Amino acid sequence: MKRRHFITLTALLLAGSLQAGQPGGTFLSVTEENDLFSNPFGKHQDRHYTQGLRISLVANETYFTNAAATMNRWLPACALQVNESQFGWIVLGQTIYTPADILDSEPLVNDRPYAGWLFTGLNFQRLGTTWRRTPVLESWEINIGVVGPESLADKAQSTVHQYQDPNYVPLGWGNQLDTELGVELKYARHWRLTPSPRLAKHLDFIPNIGASVGNIRTHATAGGIVRLGWNLPADFGPQLIDSAATDYSALPHTPHPFGFYLFTGVAGRAVGRNIFLDGNTFNDSLRADKEWFVGDWSWGFAFHAFRHLEFSYTRVRRTHEFKTQQGMDTFGSLNLRLVFDF
Repeated sequence: MKRRHFITLTALLLAGSLQAGQPGGTFLSVTEENDLFSNPFGKHQDRHYTQGLRISLVANETYFTNAAATMNRWLPACALQVNESQFGWIVLGQTIYTPADILDSEPLVNDRPYAGWLFTGLNFQRLGTTWRRTPVLESWEINIGVVGPESLADKAQSTVHQYQDPNYVPLGWGNQLDTELGVELKYARHWRLTPSPRLAKHLDFIPNIGASVGNIRTHATAGGIVRLGWNLPADFGPQLIDSAATDYSALPHTPHPFGFYLFTGVAGRAVGRNIFLDGNTFNDSLRADKEWFVGDWSWGFAFHAFRHLEFSYTRVRRTHEFKTQQGMDTFGSLNLRLVFDF
């Protein structure tokens, strides 16, 4: 019942936000991630990072002129000439983590613990250029939420599995991490490099750096993607739920009504803390001996239409996150962005 009330309240807030929107770049972004999407037509891994959902609303500084001006005064613009800003609200976010064997009700000491993270957040992004006119995206984000039974991860996963296969309902959620309030601060910077203005709509390279600090995750990241396609949008590529950056809407800025591209990229992170492996901050809980360095290889595709819709698919292959892990993990990420700029 509590979960039903929470979902109803979220839907009402989302509807109210959409009704309040005006032309100028407001957009809704929905990201769904699942290990099922790594191989939807065959066997997939139902383990570790197994499910994620994020629903976000983003609006440009037209609606928050004073707030944007204040943020631009407070935040140093290191090697960045700011052209425009965006504010975003993460209406709802949830990620779910499980060990490999979800049919064992006993605590599993050689695998990662059951855990869920339910959160909301705010982000502030600035689009600008370097002194050499290279496009830059800078992203600041704060997420707050809860880990433990209040994250509703056990109910969410059990409900879906009960519907899909009653014989494959997870039995070990009684061993999940304890309740803990969480805070996560994120920062990221992306650059968009092109061989020439003539080739910019067909080929680009987007390197990035970032960091996350908090009791949920503390790490530093670096990576990049290469995109090849037709009428590339002037954005910075798809982002994952745990990326240091969030979605940036460039669809209203492109003069091309249609476009698509393929992409591939790599990313690495140096991990200082990951509550989903290290366990609770102040309580004794199950934990896994984490790896200090984790790498991702990703590839996928995206297309946009009528300057109001973009869809992307990303497949991620991730190296071992803890020392006793058997094999690398894969998962898929689906993102849909709807731009309200009619």
